[in-house]
Amino acid sequence: IYCLRCSFFYSSWNWLDTALVMAWIANACFSSFLPVSPVWFRLARLGRVLRLVRLLKNMSGIDSLYVLTTAIRGSLEVLGWSFFILLILQLIISFLVNQLLVSYLRDETQPIEMRQEVFKYFGTTGRSMLTMLELTLGNWPTPARVLLENVSSYFIFFNIAHKLTIGFAVVGVVNGVFMQETFKSAAADDTIMMRQMEYQRRLHAEKMSALFAYADVSNDGQINQEEFKAVMSNPKVRSWLGAQQIHVHSTEDLWRMLDMDGDSDIGAHELIDGLGRFKGVAKSFDVACIASDVRYLIEMLNAKHGTQASRG
Repeated sequence: IYCLRCSFFYSSWNWLDTALVMAWIANACFSSFLPVSPVWFRLARLGRVLRLVRLLKNMSGIDSLYVLTTAIRGSLEVLGWSFFILLILQLIISFLVNQLLVSYLRDETQPIEMRQEVFKYFGTTGRSMLTMLELTLGNWPTPARVLLENVSSYFIFFNIAHKLTIGFAVVGVVNGVFMQETFKSAAADDTIMMRQMEYQRRLHAEKMSALFAYADVSNDGQINQEEFKAVMSNPKVRSWLGAQQIHVHSTEDLWRMLDMDGDSDIGAHELIDGLGRFKGVAKSFDVACIASDVRYLIEMLNAKHGTQASRG
């Protein structure tokens, strides 16, 4: 606190450390006077393991683990809303079914064994909610059979309607939105975007280095125009480049754009950087640069034409 000053209180991890230290002090000094079991303080000290999450951003060898933790953290909001929606639906249906079965449970003419079985699944609000959860996500045939065999055969329509609407449609929509929002949250993370960009750049360099090694027949560390034309005449190489969104229409034009220094040779870095610029469709920045150059040329031509006209 002395070193960080007020910035110490801006980090949630510092608050976690403070809470853990206070829990340890309370457990060590006042364990005999506190009404809370010391076991809870020992469990709270396990929260120090959460500090390992901070290291994930700085460790490059566990990208998949960082993606998982980021996706889980981003899914908490949509998880809360999903829980709320399903809870409200299950609560309403549980009340409805419980009220429908009150008269059956109080009917003395019905066998006591059958009423006890129905009560085990739908006798109280809590039992009914748990049974509705089974009907939605879990072992739905058993409670459905209890209603069908013990109460009334008309409950078959309720079981089918509940399974198709809540168990299939609503849960399917919730799962779809949950997955979409989770992936969106993970994709919007700055660290993940930078790591993916770095991975794509490294993968491109590895593939282009393999292409350079294949084209460099003379093994002199350079590719001349003859070697370049020979490798580009291979249909498999063209298809391989096309799969990476590098479309070769003219070998001569491609060579001229790659040989930027005009020394009639292409090095490994020239090939990697040059083909990287041609990857994919034209970018907005490239189009803007071309439009700017065209406007500059038009202005030069107009100025030259105006100068010649004044002389004439």
